[in-house]
Amino acid sequence: RKTHEGILKEEICELQRKLERKTIVADNGVDMEYLKNIVLKLLQTGEHEVLLPVLSMILKFSPDEVDHCKRTYALMFGTPLPGAASAVDHAIASAPKLVDQSASLLDQMSKSFGIK
Repeated sequence: RKTHEGILKEEICELQRKLERKTIVADNGVDMEYLKNIVLKLLQTGEHEVLLPVLSMILKFSPDEVDHCKRTYALMFGTPLPGAASAVDHAIASAPKLVDQSASLLDQMSKSFGIK
């Protein structure tokens, strides 16, 4: 009886998630730019511990789907380095500054060697 009851509860939960997904799409309630950025960050950094819960909330993953994703990521990639996403963000944000500093350094070096 408990097994049958559990199966029915899971089927009801799955139907509720499907309905929520359709409602989100119908209402255009998902900010596709936000979703795209989350997926990109996940692919770029592998920080599934932080980003998988966000995706599962937006896309209404079942608990089994979340567990399967976690196990798959752990098998494929291990645990990502802490702060990998913020390190990528920092590197991207600081790139123009580094280019400017490099140009300035090259200019100073060429002046000190008498190169114009």
